[in-house]
Amino acid sequence: MDINYEKNLVSYLTEREYPSLQPQEVERLKAVLLHDLVIGDWGYTSREFRAVEPLYTKEKFLDRVLLTALAFSARACEDFYGAYHFGPLIIPNALLFGAEHKIDGDKLLQALAVGFEVGISLGDQLGAGAGARGFRGTPVFGIVAAAAAAYASSAKHGEFARILAHAAANVFGLGSSLLGGTDEWRYQAALGAYHAAFAAHVGLKGLEGGEIYITGEKNLADVFVGQTELNPPQARFGLSLLKLGVKRHPVHIFALSPVEAAVRLAQSHGPFSDGETLGVKVRVPAKQVLPFNLQTGPYSIINQAIVSIPSNVAIALHHGKYEPELLSWANHPEVVRIALEAQIIPDSGLREYESELEVLTTKGVYTEKVADPSELYFPTLAQERALLLKEVPIRGISPEKVSRLAGMIEHMEAGSCEEILAEI
Repeated sequence: MDINYEKNLVSYLTEREYPSLQPQEVERLKAVLLHDLVIGDWGYTSREFRAVEPLYTKEKFLDRVLLTALAFSARACEDFYGAYHFGPLIIPNALLFGAEHKIDGDKLLQALAVGFEVGISLGDQLGAGAGARGFRGTPVFGIVAAAAAAYASSAKHGEFARILAHAAANVFGLGSSLLGGTDEWRYQAALGAYHAAFAAHVGLKGLEGGEIYITGEKNLADVFVGQTELNPPQARFGLSLLKLGVKRHPVHIFALSPVEAAVRLAQSHGPFSDGETLGVKVRVPAKQVLPFNLQTGPYSIINQAIVSIPSNVAIALHHGKYEPELLSWANHPEVVRIALEAQIIPDSGLREYESELEVLTTKGVYTEKVADPSELYFPTLAQERALLLKEVPIRGISPEKVSRLAGMIEHMEAGSCEEILAEI
């Protein structure tokens, strides 16, 4: 373990400039940026956004960060790295601080890389421990990550450690509401982005921050995990950044791949009725099955079903598709009967986010496999553009806007951060 985590972190990320990014990393960051911007456009029409929009004004910088982050996260279809969704915190901070400091597109990509790598470094080492204590890693680690992205967009050297210290001192995030089906978790990314922007602002204004803010007694790692030493991030030829993905369905991350398999199968076969369905076997990676993923209801609050593999697979099989409003079917008798037929089989032979689905019916056995998640969840910019254009009827988004954003992001190194912000 390295006892100088904070100094090593600042040193590593200060040197993490655009030319050091691998071409595959740049491509992945562009795909995630396009996805979250388009999903954010959809998020402006969500009930979660409309509920709090009157409380804030787009004319105030910090308010705009919060509203943008809320739009990105409201539909639960944002990016992911494992169980973390850092983009709604990182991207608004990188964009808005970047526009304020008039940075170019290559500098924006550098800021995104810095932000995601901070979140990844903390999540890899502290995530399991924080989760065991009941904390949700997206806001806890995402606040520090987003503050790092804001720093990288500001291009002001010397304040990095101070900004991270202010961010680490103001992290938060309980995971209970996600499991309980209540709505508190839906605002954690937005409030986290606000905390990060606030930390960056006061850090850039010269307000002092501690030198040891992650490790050491009573600091982030100690309080949230009970751990006081960490290894600093290391350049791993893009391995971590290449594990960034995007969510195609608004369900818990470990239900995502089974739901996709169910949608594919139902689209080729036609929707499955509860009367014809005799059994459902769902094979998923063993390390990606948690007790709450196995519940079948009935749910006292419908949102509890967002984490369930059986319920969401049943919804997709029954309807032949998966759209956000279909979660309301989780307690419907026809869906419940299919869900109760589902057998979840943890398989140590499957890779991350793979899944195999077998449906036994009165007419025969039907199978589907998500065998290459790198094509499904980790696309190139061109693939992401194509997938988003297919999804625009569901999202209610202009296909012309998707194409304009994709073209702008494809060549963003030759443009400015302000141009992308103006488009959204």
